[in-house]
Amino acid sequence: TVTVIVAATVNTLTVGATNGLQILSNSVATLTVNGPTTFGDNAVLVLDAGSILAGAGNVTIARTLRWTGGTMQGNGRTIIAPGATFDVTGSAAKYLHRHLDLRGNGSLSGAHYLYGGLGAVFTIFPGSTFDIAADLQMPWSGAGAFGVLNNLGTFRKTGGTGASPVGFVLNNAGLVQAQSGTLNFGVGGWSNGQFDAGNGTVINFGGGTHVMTNGVSFTTAGSGYHRVDSGTFEVATALTLNTPFEIASAGVLAGNSNFTTANVLRWTGGTMQGNGRTIIAPGSTFEATGNSPKYLHRHLDLRGNGSLSGGHYLYGGLGAVFTIFGGATFDIVADLQMPWSGAGAFGVLNNFGTF
Repeated sequence: TVTVIVAATVNTLTVGATNGLQILSNSVATLTVNGPTTFGDNAVLVLDAGSILAGAGNVTIARTLRWTGGTMQGNGRTIIAPGATFDVTGSAAKYLHRHLDLRGNGSLSGAHYLYGGLGAVFTIFPGSTFDIAADLQMPWSGAGAFGVLNNLGTFRKTGGTGASPVGFVLNNAGLVQAQSGTLNFGVGGWSNGQFDAGNGTVINFGGGTHVMTNGVSFTTAGSGYHRVDSGTFEVATALTLNTPFEIASAGVLAGNSNFTTANVLRWTGGTMQGNGRTIIAPGSTFEATGNSPKYLHRHLDLRGNGSLSGGHYLYGGLGAVFTIFGGATFDIVADLQMPWSGAGAFGVLNNFGTF
């Protein structure tokens, strides 16, 4: 084991012999790498609290990077090679201010968070998995632009029954999966990949604007569901969900394309807006409920059945047309109102079924 105890700058570095195990450990100093650096098949890089990995050179890990604290920064790139392990753990904060390519597998565990900032891009490549193994967070560090999570592989939460907020821009072209607790994406991004909520879990779009593009899909198991709360879920392509979906108190369903539910759409608060249409398919359920106001500023086609319950009103405005089709029923099950929202033209209720 070699321990870095004073600031060091190298132009290039190769660590690892043909046998044995060689460890380079940095817990207190700044290691600046200005050229290509490789930790081979028999080498381990340990970054602990107080350490800084910096510089313009790329650092490639062929075996293990164990990150228990400190900062990765600089214009270079940290590359976790295929077959290698990225172990983010320990009780100290980790700050990702440097591009990171995960081509092996990684996990976040321990007792502290992984922060992102300065526009650092964390890319999970196809065939790779990054696993949040507890109720841990990936917040914005407060420095510069938000970090970006480009997921081309698998990003999942497998541990803890609580929430794991992610303060990175999420661009999902792979699989995002909640196997435990709640995954909460709080910054926005775009997606043409898959979101899968396991039994008893939630995937929440909790901040910023999340744009759904061609190819995006949603799956669930058991009581799992997807939700927009405190964020905007923008439908940029015609989208049909065969899974439960919730629009919650400060959530917004938006976009110029149609959003169709073939399962349950639960509306507990927030707004539906945009030039697209929300379609409740035959045999599906529309539940307007909860104690928060609901604003219908988007055309709504009810071809299944729906109801208004709970403790607050359903407002209409901006000329939004709520159409109840033949064979469909909408039921006000308490002393609740459907007032004008005060925005633009009155809403329109076209009833061809039962109101």
